[in-house]
Amino acid sequence: MNPTSGGHPRRPWVAGLLSVLTLGLGHLYGGRWQRGLAVWVGARATEFLIVFLMSIVPATFILTVGTVGTLTLTAAVVVDAMRCARRAGGAFIRRPYNRWSVYAAIFAVNAILLQPRFVRLLRTRIEAFKMASPSMQPELMRGDFLFATRLDRPPARQEVVVCHVRGGDYIKRVVGVPGDTLAMRGGTLMLNGSAVAEPYVMRIRRDEIESPDFRWQTRYLARTESAALYRPTQATWGPLLVPRGAFFVLGDNRDDSFDSRYGGFVLADSIRERAAVLYLSIDPDTKSIRWGRIGRSIQ
Repeated sequence: MNPTSGGHPRRPWVAGLLSVLTLGLGHLYGGRWQRGLAVWVGARATEFLIVFLMSIVPATFILTVGTVGTLTLTAAVVVDAMRCARRAGGAFIRRPYNRWSVYAAIFAVNAILLQPRFVRLLRTRIEAFKMASPSMQPELMRGDFLFATRLDRPPARQEVVVCHVRGGDYIKRVVGVPGDTLAMRGGTLMLNGSAVAEPYVMRIRRDEIESPDFRWQTRYLARTESAALYRPTQATWGPLLVPRGAFFVLGDNRDDSFDSRYGGFVLADSIRERAAVLYLSIDPDTKSIRWGRIGRSIQ
């Protein structure tokens, strides 16, 4: 029997919609099950390839290329499925698999069993966070939504990381690693005796603010400083010796950030992700999308 003779025309828009729901399903609807199977297998393989590449290629690059590539390939698959449906003509004879119950079953298996497993695997490499405070301005602003990628190594100086401390998640910049001697003089960060260039820092006030929260620092003072005479402020403190297995983090908005100056060092096992890229930014006051920030790599 000729599969192109009969009375069940294939509608291109239906093929396109099914492809959006599950890649390969539109081809099945159009009678091209072999091509649909190849598309579906290819989509699953691509998903796991992306997760694998995140272990060996900079995550920001993979996120950008992966997003653009996925959207492009999805569009190509949708268009191809619509063409297959159009070529099938109006005299298409349905195969046993051309039933809505079959389409629904395939969609359900993919959505309930397979896709959640990929999402869980992806979350071992990527996690989403929202910037709720101005502590990292200007690099990160309130209302920024970002992806952070898993760190498989100790964080490096100047990296923006996610700190999991006191039951919360805080995004800060690493300024000191184990063995460093850190100090601040009038708002200028000193690393091992030398001033650090920090073009990303924002300061509004120039006054010196004292706080009892700073008193923890006396336990880690370098020998050159007298604990009895030590009077730290948010802009002048140290020198402090960063102990083994700990890191010193600061917010870029130095006058409005609760960071290591107040809460102390962050332990290594509390830093598991590095902030990578912005995927959305919404002004919390106007509720408008800040289009220019979307897709920016976090430096």
